[in-house]
Order: sequence, then C-alpha cells, then structure tokens
Amino acid sequence: MQEFLDAGSHDNPGCIILDVRLPGISGLDFQSRCDGFGVHLPIVLMTGHSDVPMSVRAMKAGAVDFLPKPFRDQDMIDAVTAAIERDRERRATNSAAADIRDRHTSLSPREQQ
Repeated sequence: MQEFLDAGSHDNPGCIILDVRLPGISGLDFQSRCDGFGVHLPIVLMTGHSDVPMSVRAMKAGAVDFLPKPFRDQDMIDAVTAAIERDRERRATNSAAADIRDRHTSLSPREQQ
C-alpha cells in the first residue's frame, strides 16, 4: 500500500479495489487515509470475513460497494462500473467548479462586485 501512496499523482481516472485484510494495514484503514494522501478515487472493498458493522463503516466512509466473498464476477463488474461512473461525475464537477473559479478570477474588481 505504501508503494501506491508513494507513487505520486493519483489523478488518473479509475477506482481502487481493496481487500479488507491486507498485509500491514486493513483495507478499511487504507480507505480512511486516502483523502489525507490526496487520493480521491472511489473504492470497492471485498472480504471473506465480513460483518454488518464492517460493511456499514466502509459504506459510511464512501465505499462504492462492499462485496462479501465469494462474489459473482458480474457483482465485481457492476461495482467497478459504478465506481468509474462516480469518478467521472466527480471529475466533471471539479472541472466545472475550476472553470467557474477561473472565470471569477479573470474578472476585474469592479466586475466581481
């Protein structure tokens, strides 16, 4: 996981698929640290050892989906498709907001009033 965080820019479109049980850090802990590292990709979590509080924690933290193992291939495809769509929407919203900020900044002080 540290290698991923150290890799630098994570601004490419996509999503992150995490197992809850990872070497050195849990997928849930990694999920909670992503924002602090500037990683804003949507996350799909999976596990073979789930319980309701764990799935609630993941979803409250913003996971797109929480898949208990074993899951069907189609379940993962659906989760990744939803995650990529969420990422696309986030990027479009951020781009529109940046455009508005740029337009506002380019106005003269009189026009900004």
